[in-house]
Amino acid sequence: MDPRRSDRRALPVEYIFRGRAALINDMARSSGLRSGVTDDGKGGVHQQKTLQHPNQNEFEVHAKLKKLVIKVDVHDDKVKQKAMKTLSSVSGVESLSVDMNEKKITVIGAVDPVYMVKKLRKICQAEIVSVGPFKEPEKKKEKPKKEEKELVDSSTSSLFSSSPSDSRVTHDVFINFSPKDDSKNFVSRLNVALAKAGIECYTNYLHKGTHGLGLEELLLEDTHISILVFSQNYTESNSCLNELHQIMKCRRTHGHMVMPVFYDVDPSVVRHQQGAFGKKLHATAENRYLDRELRENTLLSWKSALTQAASLIGWDATNYRNEAELMQQIVGDILRKLKRGIPGGMELHVRKVTELIVNQSSKVSLIGIWGMGGSGKTTTAKAIYNRLQDKFLNTSFIENVKKVCELENSGIIHLQQQLLSDILKTNMMIRSIAEGEMMISERFQGKKVLVVLDDVTTFDQLKALCANRNLFGPGSVIIVTTRDVQLLKLSKVDYVYTMKEMDENESLELFSWYAFRQPSPIKDFNELSRNVIAYCIELPLVLEVLGSYLFAKTKQEWLSVLSKLERIPNDQVHEKLRISYDGLEDIMVKDIFLDICCFFIGKDRDYVTDILNGCGLYADVGIAVLIERRLVKIEKNNKLGMHDLIRDMGREIVRKSSTEEPGKRSRLWIHDDVDDVLTKYTGTETVKGLVLKSQGTGRVSFNTNSFKEMKKLRLLQLDRVDLTGDYGNLSKELKWVHWQGFTCNFIPDDFHQENLVVFELKHSNIKQVWNETKVLVNLKILNISHSRYLKSTPDFSKLPYLEKLIMKDCPCLSEIHPSIGDLNNLLLINLKDCTGLNNLPKKIYQLKSLKTLILSGCLKIDKLEEDIKQMESLTTLIAKNTAIKEVPFSIVLVNLKILNLSHSRYLKSSPDFSKLPNLEKLIMKDCPCLSEIHPSIGDLNNLHLINLKDCTGLGNLSEKIFQQKSLITLNLSGCLKIDEKHADEKNVSKNDVDAKSKGGSSRCDNQRDVDEACKRHVEILNQSEDADEKGALVNNVDVNRRMVEQIPYAVAESLFNRLASTTFREHGRIYSVMDELERLKNNVESIRAVLPDAQKKQEQDCAVQNWITSLKDVLHLADDLLDKFIIEGMRYKEDASDKNQLTWGHSSSHNFLHQKVAPEIEKIQKKFDDVLEEMDRLKLSPKAAVVKQTDSLRSKSISFLLENDITGRDDDKEEIINLLRQPHGNISSIAIGGIGGIGKTTLAQLVYNDVEVQNHFEKRMWVCASNHFDVKTIVKKMLESLIDSKIDAKLSFEYIQHKLRENLTGERYLLVLDDICNGSHENWTQLRTYLMCGSKDSKVLMTTRSKNLSEIPKASNLWVLNGLTLDVSWNMLKKITFGKDTSVVNKKFESIGKRIANKCRGVPLAIRALGGLLQSKSEEREWINVLQGDFWKLCEDKECIMPILKLSYQSLSLRLRQCFAYCALYPKDWEIKKDLLIQLWMAQGYLDCTDEKTLMEDVGNEFVKIFLMKSFFQDAKVGEDGDIVSFKMHDLMHDLATQVVGNDCCYLDRETKIWVQRPIHVSLEPNAVHLLDSLDASRLRTLILLSSNEEEELNGDELLVISKFKHLRVLKLSHCSLSKLSTSIGKLKHLRYLNLSHCRGLGSLYKSISSLVLLQTLILTPKEKFEFSTEVVSKLINLRHLHISNWEASRDERPSEFVKLSIWKYEGMVFSKWLSPLTNIVEISFFLCGSLQHLPPLEHLPFLKSLHISFLEELEYIYYEQQDFTSAFFPSLESLTLQFCYKLRGWWRMGDDFNNTTCSLNLSLPPFPRLSQLSIIGCRILTFMPAFPNLENRLELYNSSVETLVATLSTVALESLNDFPPLSMLKSLHIDGVNLDVKRIPADWMQNLTSLQFLQINWFSCEAFQEIETWFKDDLKCLPSLQTITFHNCEDLEALPDWICNFSSLQHLRVYDCINLVSLPEGMPCLTNLQTLEIIGCPLLDEECQAKTDETWPKIRHVPMIILSSLH
Repeated sequence: MDPRRSDRRALPVEYIFRGRAALINDMARSSGLRSGVTDDGKGGVHQQKTLQHPNQNEFEVHAKLKKLVIKVDVHDDKVKQKAMKTLSSVSGVESLSVDMNEKKITVIGAVDPVYMVKKLRKICQAEIVSVGPFKEPEKKKEKPKKEEKELVDSSTSSLFSSSPSDSRVTHDVFINFSPKDDSKNFVSRLNVALAKAGIECYTNYLHKGTHGLGLEELLLEDTHISILVFSQNYTESNSCLNELHQIMKCRRTHGHMVMPVFYDVDPSVVRHQQGAFGKKLHATAENRYLDRELRENTLLSWKSALTQAASLIGWDATNYRNEAELMQQIVGDILRKLKRGIPGGMELHVRKVTELIVNQSSKVSLIGIWGMGGSGKTTTAKAIYNRLQDKFLNTSFIENVKKVCELENSGIIHLQQQLLSDILKTNMMIRSIAEGEMMISERFQGKKVLVVLDDVTTFDQLKALCANRNLFGPGSVIIVTTRDVQLLKLSKVDYVYTMKEMDENESLELFSWYAFRQPSPIKDFNELSRNVIAYCIELPLVLEVLGSYLFAKTKQEWLSVLSKLERIPNDQVHEKLRISYDGLEDIMVKDIFLDICCFFIGKDRDYVTDILNGCGLYADVGIAVLIERRLVKIEKNNKLGMHDLIRDMGREIVRKSSTEEPGKRSRLWIHDDVDDVLTKYTGTETVKGLVLKSQGTGRVSFNTNSFKEMKKLRLLQLDRVDLTGDYGNLSKELKWVHWQGFTCNFIPDDFHQENLVVFELKHSNIKQVWNETKVLVNLKILNISHSRYLKSTPDFSKLPYLEKLIMKDCPCLSEIHPSIGDLNNLLLINLKDCTGLNNLPKKIYQLKSLKTLILSGCLKIDKLEEDIKQMESLTTLIAKNTAIKEVPFSIVLVNLKILNLSHSRYLKSSPDFSKLPNLEKLIMKDCPCLSEIHPSIGDLNNLHLINLKDCTGLGNLSEKIFQQKSLITLNLSGCLKIDEKHADEKNVSKNDVDAKSKGGSSRCDNQRDVDEACKRHVEILNQSEDADEKGALVNNVDVNRRMVEQIPYAVAESLFNRLASTTFREHGRIYSVMDELERLKNNVESIRAVLPDAQKKQEQDCAVQNWITSLKDVLHLADDLLDKFIIEGMRYKEDASDKNQLTWGHSSSHNFLHQKVAPEIEKIQKKFDDVLEEMDRLKLSPKAAVVKQTDSLRSKSISFLLENDITGRDDDKEEIINLLRQPHGNISSIAIGGIGGIGKTTLAQLVYNDVEVQNHFEKRMWVCASNHFDVKTIVKKMLESLIDSKIDAKLSFEYIQHKLRENLTGERYLLVLDDICNGSHENWTQLRTYLMCGSKDSKVLMTTRSKNLSEIPKASNLWVLNGLTLDVSWNMLKKITFGKDTSVVNKKFESIGKRIANKCRGVPLAIRALGGLLQSKSEEREWINVLQGDFWKLCEDKECIMPILKLSYQSLSLRLRQCFAYCALYPKDWEIKKDLLIQLWMAQGYLDCTDEKTLMEDVGNEFVKIFLMKSFFQDAKVGEDGDIVSFKMHDLMHDLATQVVGNDCCYLDRETKIWVQRPIHVSLEPNAVHLLDSLDASRLRTLILLSSNEEEELNGDELLVISKFKHLRVLKLSHCSLSKLSTSIGKLKHLRYLNLSHCRGLGSLYKSISSLVLLQTLILTPKEKFEFSTEVVSKLINLRHLHISNWEASRDERPSEFVKLSIWKYEGMVFSKWLSPLTNIVEISFFLCGSLQHLPPLEHLPFLKSLHISFLEELEYIYYEQQDFTSAFFPSLESLTLQFCYKLRGWWRMGDDFNNTTCSLNLSLPPFPRLSQLSIIGCRILTFMPAFPNLENRLELYNSSVETLVATLSTVALESLNDFPPLSMLKSLHIDGVNLDVKRIPADWMQNLTSLQFLQINWFSCEAFQEIETWFKDDLKCLPSLQTITFHNCEDLEALPDWICNFSSLQHLRVYDCINLVSLPEGMPCLTNLQTLEIIGCPLLDEECQAKTDETWPKIRHVPMIILSSLH
């Protein structure tokens, strides 16, 4: 018999199910029934797992619901549970029940009885008792109409005649498609896109057998729209065709909406069933139906349906450029069609808010939705979001803000990450709220967004997520839902929409949707429904819950509910909601509900299901019931959620069970209740679950006896809790233990764990899990992540049913127990960041069940074994950042879908992809050694994502890659070797979202297309790397943040200037490459012009960031080429000259150089062409006006604010000093706490330097601990501070301890620990052991940003530093902005300025930064813009001033930004030397200037002043000449520099273990020198070894790697042995800066460095004398700064140009001839040249600014003979120092007469025209030198002749200054009485000094004071500008002279070391402007002032600040 005959009357129906509602109803009535269905998270129900019967399709065709009774041998709950789980997993099972007395299982469903028994017999004995049809009571079947031959219709109508009570929850879309071709993958991706838009859908494949409905019922009552996906093989599936027929019938009879998609088939082919499509249709009918009549009728119905469907409006895939665009269109159209689907009265709310938004579409709308809990705010917001989202490219719905913040300590950060990820279409990682706020403000600038923030409860939450609405683009919409209307008012929303109570009809409609699954009540229930809503009309939530509860209930049950409602007052919402809870007849479901309420909200559903199933609660079914009842919901990422009111209702049920005695409650979660129960030992066996988290940062401890009576405890969560005592007291029923911070080294043996299902011990101290592994047969999940001391894993053979093993971040773990290979149920292994793990055991590859393997960060794992092919179930393999070199070529993993090998730096090749046929995602980012991708990758049909970013060694790719239909995302950015032809592949453009090549972006036709594509594929992109781990692990996010790229403006500027210079034009002419150089110059100019636009756009567009990265590399290559250009030309010229064969102009030499240079230029030009092409594609536009910013100061009168100028901290200082002086016995500590920038360090410095503190403490130490609280480092720094010198790092710590104790023993000391940030209690305890050696009352003063520091180190006092007062803040702002001349401040500026100062909240750093910003703003409008700036909202949190600093940074020109960012090279708190920094800037080309008269050094000095004025630099040290010597950066400014510089700069220290970035500029500590090998030699341009340790010397072997860094511009080494390296240094041709300080082995260096012709700065200060040839210097034609010490000249040749020359210990009598003709020299220093007798002529040097001559003991005259000064005389000299030249007589030799001291001789010399600073010290016989009438800054005259001063005072005023007497501009005068001939000085000379502000008088005797009285006597107008006068070391002086009282402008009076001084002048009270009186080292006067005698006190009591000390 033909087996096909059985099909003669077969129904062409694929699946028949009874329906979800009936199942749920049965379960509610009988607690004995259990179902295998679970919720899908979208309102649908499906089988948790589908097991296919071998003949299941044929079987299901004939299946009808059966009642099957099976006799089973079941004796215990475990076997029963396993049997239930096995049967519920079989497809077709509707319900199960177990009778343990009769030992029978009853199954109802469309099942095969034989198959069911076969499954059971694997567990226990089983026999069939009976099999029969299942008959539903009260279910009437309609007979099919005979005339309808459409068998599908008859079957569904006969079995599923619908009634209102059987209606289903409405879903949105049903998708009909064939699973037999590529449309399956398309539909899978379409499902993702629809779900992302909130559209719920069924498909005939993905949900096969899950909906529980007949198709007609599903279409009519459960979906709005059907989507038909037609494909080439569509007609091969008869199930698709039957569904199509029924879908079209529903459209025809009921108006069901149908929309077709023509995926890879033409609509006309479908319409007419042509070609292969039609042939397959006939073949399907032939094969399926043997009966001719049936076949023909069916075929006819199919053809009719196809014709009708193909004529409908839909989507033709060929009309769209790519699949992403098609999906976007489908989603948008579906959303528009579904607008009518908003339930009940919500439509009115939605419509009103939507209309309001539309009316404000031209601006940014901030809308608030306010209402009480449960009023429908979230529902309304979701509906609005779904309605509007297709109009926005950037959307985000942030749900449950309040709940997330309550559940997680870092909840706000998590939400910020979600918002950033949603909008930017990529995963983001942030570390703090402030960083998140700043990233949001930076990255969202100008974007049009739709953002919903749901359930916001505090202003801080809103500020963190949306601090400034104005940063968004026009048309943006931000919707905030909240219960707090005041919050909305405070946020200044545009409109507050109040959720008003719905009227009766609206409430009735909403209620009906849940109670009847339709918009109105069914017959006979109308009145009952209206009665119900009368009791709960005010809250939609109650209507929803009660409606869901009453669904399918009888009238009697309705009346029972009404009677309960009548007794509940209206305001008791919890009681109304409890009706639904009480209606849960199954006690297990109630337990599940209460467990979720108290412990599991926000947890993963599958995770919770495993735990509760382990408790015997059948959570699969129970959670589905709770979802159906609307008591629980499934939120994003499969998390369990619950409305707050429902949660509170559930918790109140638990609390009311025992209101007075918490120990008798079933669940304990409130901290105080748990603490009370455990402390008082009141726990009982009633307790089933307990959660305790330690409050704050400390730990708590309890005895295990507290748990002794909790016999039924099954759920336990502890966080930072210690238990002592017998662990046997813990319950034996424990199923879930989550213990964070477990402190034991192993789990105690007496801890009962036999029943554990989930065991989590994260952040524990365990070294091994168990001493002896327990047999734990129930354990499914073991998580011991972050156990940093764990060394080995347990014996896994004792854990036979383990499913998930998570051991992340266990660095000491070195091996995995081989028994892991015996775990047959293991699904997941996560070994991420187990850095000590050497390899995997071979047996691990035997895990056939394993689905996910994560090895990321296992740095020592270098291979995967061939045996990995045994992992036949493996779907995800993530092995990022490992040492894997290759993937086994023969690897066969047919189920692998995700392969991630990113950051595998040694990986050389990819696997054979033909062995991975189902791969969907391939991620191999940053694999620089990867040279090829196996061509079989082009044959993968399911691959939709390839990420090969930054695979710099990767060559060509297979052409097939660009032809793959499935490929959606291809990222080739940074793959510099990819063949150019791929950039134009049309298939890349078609499918590409972010396809880039050659470091640029191969984007779609325009920006809009790309942005839309990014939005369409956000789900795919988010899953494209770290999201894979997120999917594999619960709650695990690991992403890397992308830094904004530093704009290379200065490099481009320097390059352009070089190309435009006369020198290069001449070279171009000679080399015959004029055109090439001109083209190169024009390209650079084009790029330079768009850089400001790139700066702006890169924050929003990663493609622009990639372009900038590529541009840097190209610019640097071009810069190197120009260097080579110069070097080659010079070398060739020199060689030709030496051989005397060729002349420079000879044509043969031109041809030779042309052939050598032209190809190099062409090569670079091609790279520029690529950059320009990408620039055009990115639409970067020139913004020249932006670049043309000023880099100069607005006014010379504005100066930077020194720390000691800051006022307003006197009270704080006094309080801190009082605390320090208080007796305390042992060592005590005081903490100064406050936010960054508040002035903690400044206050500590004021205290530390206070004279009173210095006198009180015998020893003082200052230690900056900002980076790491490392005890050994701090102890070392303490000793260094004590002895004021560096300590050899090689000294043992024991020796350092000994020396510290030796210095501190018995001494009262003060230790300042500045910027403590991460010190733990253990650190502090250890440090105290080294501090106890001091005497009593020693103190430790700490500064910290932490508010909890007092809890960690147990500080005896915590002084919280508040902001400055408004007056002080305004004065500081005014002083910084306007300088000392505040008279220019008008009232309007003052009013605005005070408001700005007030907004700064008294934070000095913020005030200083804004003051610097306002210096350049002179218009009132500009000040108002600052006052009203958006950045203030980001700063309203007092913890954050970074937005202000960022604003100040953004106000800088691009050149200044690059200079500032470069400072990130230095570590925090580093003292930066000004001259060094300027030389480094010069070396990088940051200071190039087009004006030939302007020196780069001048530009650098100007930049430093700007940075100081704007507070980017601080703590400036000023030299005696008034010039800035050094400065520091505030920690926050350093953070800013580090952030803006990105990966270009880095500082490496001993804490840096590895370094995988590719920095351009590097500084490092000596102990990090091993990291040099990891640096990219092709990019490195700066290498600075930071070391000042004279004892620690690096050997040459460690530094040999430097010879590879061919592109260096800066090399600074110190304390090194260079004997092996010295010859290699000369090969670093591009060096501009070379500093070899305190190095050995420089003997042969001079031969090597002669080739460094680009060198600008050369510093050689060796440890040993060495020979150095001046011939070398003569070849360094670009040298500007030369500092050489300890050398002997071997040749006498001159260099041509340099700027700074330092000559130290030169031993010749006459200096070399090469010095005089220097043209560019700016600074010359002669020091300790003991034999030198005269100098060469220097007066003609045009740029000489500084001349310093010190300790030239044999120098008699500057010049040997008279010079000709007619042409020029020191035209630029500003600073002259002559000190301790004891034999110096005059400027030049005048015969033999050196005793002529007449002024006429001095006046024969021309005066210094620009001299501003003069210091003459110890030159006693100097009488003859040029006059200095125009001196401005400073004059020092110590122990020297006055003849030069007298001559200057006699000078006739210069013509240009004929109205001003000599020295009238002088500001500072220092003069002493040693050898001072007062009589020679005119008595009235002080009348000239009208600008003098500072006067210091040293070493004057009483007689000298009497002599100088004539200078000041009775002249009230004398010195009108004087502000400060200082008397120093006037030992004979007994009373201050009366004439000081004439100086009415005097503000500061200082008297130092006048030991006999006893009285002050009577006129002191007349000095009304006097602010400060300092009397130091004057014991007699100090005693008078301290005693406040009647003689002294009245004279000084009016002075605000008096500083007294008897010792100096």
